[in-house]
Amino acid sequence: MVTACSGQPDGQTCTLDGADAGAMDAGADAADAGAATERRICLSEQCVVSRCGDGYADDGRGEACDDKKNGNQTDGCRDDCQYTCTTNDHCVAGLKCVLSQCNLTTHTCGPQTADTCDDGDACTADSCNSSTGACVNTFIDEDGDGYSSKTCSASGAYADKGGDCVDSSSVTGSASVFPGAMTYYATPHNIAGQKPFDYNCDGVEERRTTTYYSGSGACHSGWDIAIPLPLPACGETATWCCIKDDCGYCQILPPCKELTQECR
Repeated sequence: MVTACSGQPDGQTCTLDGADAGAMDAGADAADAGAATERRICLSEQCVVSRCGDGYADDGRGEACDDKKNGNQTDGCRDDCQYTCTTNDHCVAGLKCVLSQCNLTTHTCGPQTADTCDDGDACTADSCNSSTGACVNTFIDEDGDGYSSKTCSASGAYADKGGDCVDSSSVTGSASVFPGAMTYYATPHNIAGQKPFDYNCDGVEERRTTTYYSGSGACHSGWDIAIPLPLPACGETATWCCIKDDCGYCQILPPCKELTQECR
């Protein structure tokens, strides 16, 4: 601490003796009155009361900045001698669904933009709740079969739920058609643009039964069709014979019946 500020740098603490010991500089305001005997600093080689607005950011008073109280609260320094922002939260305090970046060099807030809540997953519809500010990422599944027609993010919550070849609430039978469907059907879905018996979106109409029955004592059940005649097509009806190993029967001659070829 010095008693004279001649040749001293701004911010150097100082003191006045004699009649000037408790004096305040003419520019000090009422809020600074209590600091008159507590902290004086050298400014322009004068020993003055340190105060917010004097143009010197006095960290001894907890000041982060000082732009002489220019009335602009968004230029990086507020009139209370604190930064406009030090985190992004300072830029959107009290706002919902708004984004803004704090420039940590200038301590100013960047332009405010709407928070789209984009989670980077094409399989979700993203929005921001204007009441709470919470992000809402809703799985896109038009027909409710658990699969989306989009290509889902490999690292997202729906990584294995994309690729639905038919996903529309307005298309009859859409909910029965999705990747990995295990059910076989005897009737086609007849959805435009798709193979009529492709229910699992693999581009193939997979027959359920593909074996031939070769007479009494045969080791397996099958279609009663002479080899190598074509197997019944999807939705086609033909004679099917079943033996014990497959059907639980124990008869000399296995039972036969008309059966419709199911596919998926």
